[in-house]
Amino acid sequence: MARDKTTTDKPAKKSTIYLPFYVEFPVFETDSGPTAKSTGGAKAKGKISPYNKFMKEELARLKEKDPDMKHPERFKIAAQNWAKAKENPKNA
Repeated sequence: MARDKTTTDKPAKKSTIYLPFYVEFPVFETDSGPTAKSTGGAKAKGKISPYNKFMKEELARLKEKDPDMKHPERFKIAAQNWAKAKENPKNA
């Protein structure tokens, strides 16, 4: 069988496959009554740990003291200060 020179070699079109049977997927219903609240995927905020509170305050203090200091250096100093801090439960 000879090929017609007027046709171009294009990739074959993708076709849809139709199954000879019906497939049903389960649907899970949730309680979406007036008492259910959506958080939009965000986690509920918990109590801030003593470490996080100390680091937040210490990083701000160090930044105010020396604004030109790079963050990794500030963080290293803050972590060293945490090891000696009275707020640290290991030092209590």
